[in-house]
Amino acid sequence: MDAEKPKEEGAKKERKLDALNVILILTVVFGFIFRVVNANTRLLFGDPPHFILHSINFLNSGLLVVYDQSTFLWYAFTDIMFRVFGMSQLTSRFVSVFLGTLTIIAIYLFAKEFFNSRRVGIISAMLYAFMPIFIFNADDEHDIAMLFFIVAIFYCLIKGLKENSNKYLIFSGILFGVGCMWKAYLPILMFPYLGFVLYYHYKGRFNLKKNYKIFIWIFAIIVLLVSPTIVYNYLNYQHNQVTDLLFAKFFKVLNNKTEALYSWSGGGELYRTFEVRSPGDYLYWFKEFIFLHAPWLAIVGAISLLFLVLKRKEQPAKDYLVFYLLYFIVPFFFLVGSILMAKHYIHFVAFLIPAVAYFIDKIVSFISEKFSHLSNLARNHYFIAYLLIILILFFSIFSFSYGGGKELLFSSNPEHDLINYKISEIPDKALIIYDDRIYNCFAGWLFNDRYYIPISALNTFLEYNSKSSATESVPVYIVECATDDCGWGSISKNPELNKSIETFFSSLQNQSIKVIHTSKEKLTGPSYYNPLISASPELSDYYRVYKTYMNIDLNLAKQFKAQYSYFLYPLRYANPNDATFKNFIYIPQGLFESSINSLAWLIFYIDLLLSFIAMIFIVYEALNQKNDI
Repeated sequence: MDAEKPKEEGAKKERKLDALNVILILTVVFGFIFRVVNANTRLLFGDPPHFILHSINFLNSGLLVVYDQSTFLWYAFTDIMFRVFGMSQLTSRFVSVFLGTLTIIAIYLFAKEFFNSRRVGIISAMLYAFMPIFIFNADDEHDIAMLFFIVAIFYCLIKGLKENSNKYLIFSGILFGVGCMWKAYLPILMFPYLGFVLYYHYKGRFNLKKNYKIFIWIFAIIVLLVSPTIVYNYLNYQHNQVTDLLFAKFFKVLNNKTEALYSWSGGGELYRTFEVRSPGDYLYWFKEFIFLHAPWLAIVGAISLLFLVLKRKEQPAKDYLVFYLLYFIVPFFFLVGSILMAKHYIHFVAFLIPAVAYFIDKIVSFISEKFSHLSNLARNHYFIAYLLIILILFFSIFSFSYGGGKELLFSSNPEHDLINYKISEIPDKALIIYDDRIYNCFAGWLFNDRYYIPISALNTFLEYNSKSSATESVPVYIVECATDDCGWGSISKNPELNKSIETFFSSLQNQSIKVIHTSKEKLTGPSYYNPLISASPELSDYYRVYKTYMNIDLNLAKQFKAQYSYFLYPLRYANPNDATFKNFIYIPQGLFESSINSLAWLIFYIDLLLSFIAMIFIVYEALNQKNDI
């Protein structure tokens, strides 16, 4: 009878470990679902529309990098999503949705490896998966996608150092090089990367003297994988005397041509240099970029770091304290001195999570020891407890507004609605006339796959159209910004534009041209909204669509469309002869230029392939984890 007892305990332990695996899978599934919901409801704003426009047909652009990013992988992957799944608001954000979901797995692996605890890994995965800051930022931006590579880099580095594994160290270098081609600020993370290597060497757990050659290889790999940016800037400067914006800024490659192209960008970004700020400034930006976007995590994170100090005699606690200080101090000071945008600071929040998870795990362990009957009860009801957590999140945290009352996960989205209407109801052989009060990049994204012109260009278009003998009757859809300001944010400064547009739409009504569709305003008023228990809100019209028929020369509409350019690049890269775009395209001359250009393009596609492999690698690592800790 007694001999059977160890077997029973072993079976219970195995069931417990299996339960943790199921919980991780459920976390990934629910994390993905909430990110998809967000992708369909997240406000369209600011930079994303021009990022999206630069990604459409990017793989046929002839560009190795995008001028304002010095990178290309986000654009290439988003272009692939468009080609495979078609253009929608979800596909424009799917890279962030997908990599944001894979980061749940990556942060599980990282925390598990660092603290030698699957429980800490699972808690970390749950915190990352369900925190609003990470869900709401899974949109048409680069930073959530970038976070996947950052976490994967440091997972491989930690595992390589702990196991003295050259394979994982090389993987970390490959991921570092590829990551640099997702977002240009990643090189500043070389400080915590090398700093932690030196820490392990100092503690006698990794012999750097004996293994220095592996880091020479890692450095060479990183340089090779970022070579498309280096080659592009070198060759484009040779032919056009223009580098990309970041090269021009940081390496002071300034001339009249560069200044003419970039002086308007980012409110003087070209001339902004690194600035050492006062202690008060750093505290202010910490509050703005970290505390206000994740207040409870910042508070509990600070407590958790203090807890690590108290537990510093335990190796994982001390190691993580050192890691986070290395990770935070220099990169945060560098970014505050050069780039003041909250989205670039999200990784500092993410790496608080394992410390918080360790703190939570210690509290749970303490309670389990003191109240063993509660502990046993919890073990027997893992999934009930987990589903209760999901329900509580669904009806509480996810239903409250995020970002100062501007975002609600379950609210409506007028751009999403209008894109879906266009896809289902507006044929390819149609003309869209849009309200100039719609931000031009919004219009470019909303209508890029149809023929479209602004109201301000309508008279010119009709003048040329009247002279054409190739007109045909086509449906014409007129899109009104019903709120008077759709993305500009400053239409009040141009009352004459507003007055002329209102006159135009009044004339439509006088002609009995009817509204056939309305996209409702995004719900931003209440601080709480849940579609299952909240009353249906009364929403105002945001976009109105009118329909009529006109005799139109669609070839003329195509010529108008070919002239459209957004942030220095022609729409869909369809007009390579655009005068501005010619500053970014070169034809290599001679054997040397042709050779390094061909190499850069080879690395371009290798980076693309390695990005796919990195995604598969993280899933493979999770599937092959041992259930022994």
